Amino acid sequence: MCRKCRDHTRVKEEPWTSGFQAHFPWVACISIVSSLILTGAMIFITVRADNSNVESWSVPPPVLLAITSTAVNIFVHVALVRGASVAWWYLIMHPARQSRVQDIHWRWAASGGLVDALESIAIRGPSKTAISCSLATIMAVNAPLLQRALSVRTQEHTGPGVHVGPIYAAHRLPLGFGATAGAYGIHFPTPSFSEVTEKYLTRSPIVFVGDVGSLEGAYITKLPAAGYHLNCSAEQSIKLPKIERTDLYSVRPVIFLSSIAYYEFSKKGHIMQRVPTLLKHQTRVVDYDGRDGPRFYIDLIWKPKSGCANTTHETEIQERRCQILPATINYPVLLTQNNTLTLLPSPSAFNDELVSLETPEEAERSTSEGISTHGGLALLLAYHFSANYSLQFLHHSTVSGGEGWTSKVDGYFAYEMATYPSEDICDGVFKDPAPLIYNAIRELSLRSALKAANVSDPSHGQQLEGEEKTTVAVYIAKFGLLYGAVAVTMLATLSVIPLYHGFWKLGREVSMSPLEIAKAFRSRQLDGVPSNSTVQGLLKGAGERPVMYGVVDAVFGDEKEWVFGMGDPNLTVHPDEIGERDSLEWDGEETGRTVSHV
Repeated sequence: MCRKCRDHTRVKEEPWTSGFQAHFPWVACISIVSSLILTGAMIFITVRADNSNVESWSVPPPVLLAITSTAVNIFVHVALVRGASVAWWYLIMHPARQSRVQDIHWRWAASGGLVDALESIAIRGPSKTAISCSLATIMAVNAPLLQRALSVRTQEHTGPGVHVGPIYAAHRLPLGFGATAGAYGIHFPTPSFSEVTEKYLTRSPIVFVGDVGSLEGAYITKLPAAGYHLNCSAEQSIKLPKIERTDLYSVRPVIFLSSIAYYEFSKKGHIMQRVPTLLKHQTRVVDYDGRDGPRFYIDLIWKPKSGCANTTHETEIQERRCQILPATINYPVLLTQNNTLTLLPSPSAFNDELVSLETPEEAERSTSEGISTHGGLALLLAYHFSANYSLQFLHHSTVSGGEGWTSKVDGYFAYEMATYPSEDICDGVFKDPAPLIYNAIRELSLRSALKAANVSDPSHGQQLEGEEKTTVAVYIAKFGLLYGAVAVTMLATLSVIPLYHGFWKLGREVSMSPLEIAKAFRSRQLDGVPSNSTVQGLLKGAGERPVMYGVVDAVFGDEKEWVFGMGDPNLTVHPDEIGERDSLEWDGEETGRTVSHV
């Protein structure tokens, strides 16, 4: 440093002051720390938003993430630019590096962007500046990654509900609700039950009468109402033995049966009325047991596995017998704002929660000649779910072309339950019909209870308590994308730190300003400005000097030549005008000089 140079610019000569505290890079330090904090904020926002309600955020998390990623990119860029300057000046002063002019260029170019950084790596090999610049450029990918890190989807939310009601439903069906009868038989359903049947068959919404108040979504609760309790025996497995050749033509194994039996007994102990069976052979004989009222049964047989019973193989069938008992049932339901409900699955295989069975006194009162309370349901089940599928061995069977099995079927329901693994009729497989019949019973009985509800009867109205179920939009985090965004951000941020190695060796604030570089190369345009000036000192001392790039005169020994460079605008020729100025006189003599490209 020139300590005796004259001060032509009134800019004070600053001493070369190195040291850790003298020029600590506070701006870069704050930028790096801020970048790390904001990276943590990215994680916090995403984790906090995951599975949260969209409406709970005044500012959407994707907007917060966009702001955060933009701020991080700005901070890293600030630290990169200043760090590249520190690295450039430190390396140019390092005595062990023996820098060449081309090294000066490539160290500068390494901080100019991704293309220049990669070019620098390709020509000179990896450097701190080139790697940091590359990572800082690639870091911009964190914005689209964070944009995709949160998505929105709808989700069912169940929370503590409020009391709703009254909701009206009959706990017992009124006398004669189901059907009319006469001459020991149930003839046809009543208009009320016919309406219930029509809505069931057309899958109309289940409508209730009641007040749901300020219900916003749906309401899960249990609705006590008239229904039926199924008292079923345990499922039994029955093996059909091998059939001897002599018995093939006489044995007719039943491999599917769905039989509905319904009787009503009077006080005198005789059958007052019943639902006629659609099957050719009655499967259950019901005797009077001293109790008056209805008797309601379902008998089921089905073949669950493929295979034929013949002279060499046996087969297996399943059997279940159920008694249907009138009762009050707690139905699990989902209430909605428009006074419709959805019947939810029952808690057990064939029963909802039982409140109470119909008492003998109630059963006696529900029976009257000429009308039937439960006969309408029995009539519908008998006509829709009665079926019998048996096999018969015949000569000249169309199946085998000689002799073989053929089927005898009563009721289309058997075909609905059947599948055929092969072309052999006796190989058919049948599903258990009980779940289908049970679901029909519970829905028809609930629709009947709602239809029979009387709003003027206080016992039919009931306050319900349950859980409110709403459909909400929630944010769902994709943590893989978040981790990717955090990884590139952290790499770029941490890669900037090594650029500041050696900052304590520098005696002033440095930059890559062309003025500071020009001063380092002792440009004549900056003569008189102290050599250790910062950019601010250079601007103060020479900032008002006019300059122009073009063709200027230069002295080489005893000769003058024109060269390209910076000079006084009054003495500088624009390159496009060099032909017009070629006859300029220098020192009173006309010369014919040419432009040197040195």
